Amino acid sequence: MICLQYFCLSYGWYFYITWFPTYLAEARGLDVKSVALFSVAPLFMGGIGNPVSVWIANRLAPRVGSMAKTRRIMAYIGFAGASMFLLLSTRMNDPLMATLSIGLASFSNDLVMPGAWSACMNVGGKHAGSLSGMMNMTGNIAGAIAPQVIGFILFFTNRNWNLTFYLSAGIYLMGIVCWMFLDPITPLKEDTPPGLQHAH
Repeated sequence: MICLQYFCLSYGWYFYITWFPTYLAEARGLDVKSVALFSVAPLFMGGIGNPVSVWIANRLAPRVGSMAKTRRIMAYIGFAGASMFLLLSTRMNDPLMATLSIGLASFSNDLVMPGAWSACMNVGGKHAGSLSGMMNMTGNIAGAIAPQVIGFILFFTNRNWNLTFYLSAGIYLMGIVCWMFLDPITPLKEDTPPGLQHAH
């Protein structure tokens, strides 16, 4: 679940650093200067999302009485927000407002990240490095797949950008399902060495 939720997180995020400038030029009709300026929005707002997530979680945890619940809540908010703002952007005619909505999707995306990496530390224990690497690798797999899928969708649908957003929004929602089944704090149990199984 840790790896799958990071796949869902990364799939949508990679649009912002691959196809987003092309989207602004083709779908929104912006010139090169405006594209360069507007393209900063998702990365800038995503960068804000991380510390905001930590700030909220530190104040939410004492109220809900559980770090596991806190991390789930932040993940639910983040994934739902990322999905909702992506869908909302498809309904906006103003390029600036659409960019702002996509920026808020990136902000919401990054609300999930601190909880995901913290879960690796808690669940992985002394194997936290291996679990973190596996989670990150799964995210990079999404990063390899997403730009290709977006390209195929655009090619076979005569540049239907909205469809690429609908798919990303759906995958974001799948991240919520992952967190429903994810225990983000309980360490993985060590396997008992075979020679010790009947020691007693």
